[in-house]
Amino acid sequence: MRVYHEEKAPYLGRSEAATARFCVGVRTSHFNPPTNPMGFVGPWNCTSIGLAPDGTYGLEVTATELPSFVQFEVVVETAIGSGLYGSYSVPPGGVIQSVADGPTRFVGTTPLDGIRRSIRAKHIRIHQTDSAYTTPMVNPGLYAI
Repeated sequence: MRVYHEEKAPYLGRSEAATARFCVGVRTSHFNPPTNPMGFVGPWNCTSIGLAPDGTYGLEVTATELPSFVQFEVVVETAIGSGLYGSYSVPPGGVIQSVADGPTRFVGTTPLDGIRRSIRAKHIRIHQTDSAYTTPMVNPGLYAI
């Protein structure tokens, strides 16, 4: 592999060729998953139709590997009360930098449709094998009452 350094104007010069060596696809050993997973739903508010949750839900974990990111994944129940779920996916905002001195928290929003969501998390880092997942936390289906 050859690497060149291009200088910006006004110099417009070009350096001599340099050689770089590196290994592609090398990963180090596994690392620990986040701990203390705790699912939550947002506050309930009084509305014109009665008591209703605000539609927020999420999961918070304690990061055990720093520096790293925590990747949260959500799976949705296929029908109300079925207990059958589709496939996990990373929601928008589902990759969050690990917090050193407190919980790392994912907050999502959902319609008040009564369908349950299961959330799990793992540590990820470039050039590192992903950690195992936390125990999935099932959030109750949210309804307006």
